[in-house]
Amino acid sequence: MIIDIRGNLGGWAHYFNTNIVARLIDEPIFFEGYEFFIASEKTANLFENPFGTLGGVVSGIFPAAEFAQERNMHQFNQEDLALLDYVIVWQVGVAPAENNTPFGGEIWLLVDGSSASASDNAATFSIATGFAAVVGEPTRGITGVIYDYALLPNTGILFRIDLGYTVDQYGRSLEEFGVIPQIPNLLGWDALETVLTRIGFEKPTEPDQPVAPEGFVSLRLAAYAHGYAVEWDGSNNSVLVISEDGSVRVVPVSEEGTFNDNGTVFVTIEYAAALFTAGE
Repeated sequence: MIIDIRGNLGGWAHYFNTNIVARLIDEPIFFEGYEFFIASEKTANLFENPFGTLGGVVSGIFPAAEFAQERNMHQFNQEDLALLDYVIVWQVGVAPAENNTPFGGEIWLLVDGSSASASDNAATFSIATGFAAVVGEPTRGITGVIYDYALLPNTGILFRIDLGYTVDQYGRSLEEFGVIPQIPNLLGWDALETVLTRIGFEKPTEPDQPVAPEGFVSLRLAAYAHGYAVEWDGSNNSVLVISEDGSVRVVPVSEEGTFNDNGTVFVTIEYAAALFTAGE
């Protein structure tokens, strides 16, 4: 079964669980969600009246650093963690629907850079519980966490401040990086074509068209191995690969074949081979 939520900017987080998951399972599924906060006047009421977009029930409120260490959230940005004071843990349970039709086969969830908010929750849920394998491109990120507004005194400009810091089970910030698919798109192919290839269908290709391998490598390590320097261009979301003679090659991130996983940019093996052998 292929469920396609590419381009879905989100909505009500419960819909995926109640309208899709509950109708396909025959045993309850449980999922934990984590929202970290800085202790302040704007978050003080959350201790007495916790509220979050994940739904479910609160299973506990814990000190942030100790909780991340106990749960081995090894991908947590330590600079961010040092600023956070506590975490609210949500226990979400999904029971089979009364009129369900249990599905025993493989389920694939397709996502892309426009899958956001509740779609991010769906992807995170699928990976954490094993409900579906997530395929495609990194998602846009969670946008529906608890927030407040601030008014600039001189200009009157009003802007929104997200109060919650949402992470996956590894501590990766879903606000900043979105969800990294378990199966990234093959170079030059979209998510549906990638899935069809995985399950045995053949995509029509030109006779000499190369098919990229599924393996990815760190762009920085690959550059160092070939004698290149690397710099990050945050304003353009790109990596600058600099040769010894000073020439620069720009590698845009979030294009097919590249993704940013909590500060480490990965590229396909074929992408790296083409990039570093072109001038040799």
